[in-house]
Amino acid sequence: MQVKPKILLVALAILIVGCGVSSNSSKPGATKSPSLGTSANTASSQTTVTQNTQPLAGSTPVVIPPKPDVDLSPVDVDYDLAMMESNMVYSTVLQMVQMPHDFEGKTVRILGFYDENVYPPTGVLYHYCIIQDALACCASGMEFILNDETGYPEKNKYVAITGRFETYQEEGDSNIYVHLVDATLEVLA
Repeated sequence: MQVKPKILLVALAILIVGCGVSSNSSKPGATKSPSLGTSANTASSQTTVTQNTQPLAGSTPVVIPPKPDVDLSPVDVDYDLAMMESNMVYSTVLQMVQMPHDFEGKTVRILGFYDENVYPPTGVLYHYCIIQDALACCASGMEFILNDETGYPEKNKYVAITGRFETYQEEGDSNIYVHLVDATLEVLA
């Protein structure tokens, strides 16, 4: 049968090409991302992530500062992403987004860079923590709401957020969103 060798060759080619590393990934400041392309920034130690689509009006590329070294102690939470290896962090965040009801009501601690954005149609200001993975190619944002009015830090501050995981829906929107509520924030760097 002639089809099986062809299928095996195509599958092998996909594995080799799909899992390959770009030759410019050895350059200082270069990052490899399967969906965002390769970006090199040798002038500073920051990585700029941009998509290959037209940006929204008034938007700017996301700038992810270098991840600082911080010494953290374990805390009593259900999911402590701060103590996990970076690939496990990516997997756990992915699970939280894909199966949010499994995490409902659980206490979670995350590390990342603080950011905020106004959603133009509603004018609502959202606060979130950008959580990096091992290669800083697949960063995810986790929205949070502080438990008090102490204020939010400057953008790009490295923070630890601890809060209760909840799902919610916006009025007139059938999408399910996730966030940490009753959250505490600690600025680490």
